[in-house]
Amino acid sequence: GSIVTLNKNSKLSYPEKFKGKNRPVKLEGEAFFKVSPDKSKPFVIDVNDVTITVVGTAFNVRGNKGNTEVIVESGIVQVAKEGKMVELKAHEKVTVQPQDT
Repeated sequence: GSIVTLNKNSKLSYPEKFKGKNRPVKLEGEAFFKVSPDKSKPFVIDVNDVTITVVGTAFNVRGNKGNTEVIVESGIVQVAKEGKMVELKAHEKVTVQPQDT
């Protein structure tokens, strides 16, 4: 039920079937995600060395030259890197740079 729209020159890797406690994917480039809600199995996106965790929301992710930008359209998104985490709500954005720890 989730929809991912990839920008040009972008790549999304995911398992044939989601197993375990989450829905993990790996993004290279930029994509817009519209994730179907499932509190028991959050969507986890790995881009650069940043982890984005969502339950049900719409947001854009851009991984470019080591920088990772997340812009939330609706819902709540958690963005984490090396043990630090920020929670974004609708109309909020964060940019994580490679040197951020």
